[in-house]
Amino acid sequence: MIIERPTQILVRRRAALGDAIMSTGVVRELKRRYPNSDIDVSTEHVDVYANNPHVRRVLNARVVESNPAMYDIYINLDDCYEHNPLNHYIDSYFYRAFGTTTTLDRSVELFDDEHDRAIIRTLVAPSDDYIVVHMRNWYWELKNMSLDTWFAVYEQIFAGRDNLKVVCVGGRTDHFVDLPMFVDARGDLAPQQLKVLIAGARCFVGTDSAPYHCAAATDTPIV
Repeated sequence: MIIERPTQILVRRRAALGDAIMSTGVVRELKRRYPNSDIDVSTEHVDVYANNPHVRRVLNARVVESNPAMYDIYINLDDCYEHNPLNHYIDSYFYRAFGTTTTLDRSVELFDDEHDRAIIRTLVAPSDDYIVVHMRNWYWELKNMSLDTWFAVYEQIFAGRDNLKVVCVGGRTDHFVDLPMFVDARGDLAPQQLKVLIAGARCFVGTDSAPYHCAAATDTPIV
């Protein structure tokens, strides 16, 4: 079949950074189903789709109001898991987009480049033995762990592993332990850079957060 005009597809997911990361599998599956298509994504976190080979362009939902009428297929992922709290978030995304979840690859993905890898080389060396932690300190207490819990975790981590580094990620309001074996990587790491950092770690330790979803784009064990 000769397709002269690619299928025009728009995927929308506003709100949190982790929510945007979880939409990447939907976009990948759409490109697999419609290889001759132009896919645009509308999100408040455009950096999630940097280097993504499946998309034509990313629209900043904070700045540009996309027009679904311009597209052949429009998939709005907003509030789909919020309205279905008993399901896994990504299951809700895929069910809304495709009407099924069981036979599809629902993994998330982030695409790093040499610049991202160079940034991480300034934090850790290839020979470093390290873990990545996100000691979240947020207004929503449900998503935090107490410092007593964290110190209990570290007590077990350092038992017999006195050469292990701990790289702390997250925002500047998140917790950090000011000791020689701790590396402060809080602040401005892009999602792709977090992915590279976590991919080289023994494990990631944290709660539901953007770094957690970046960790899901790697093969590194998650605690």
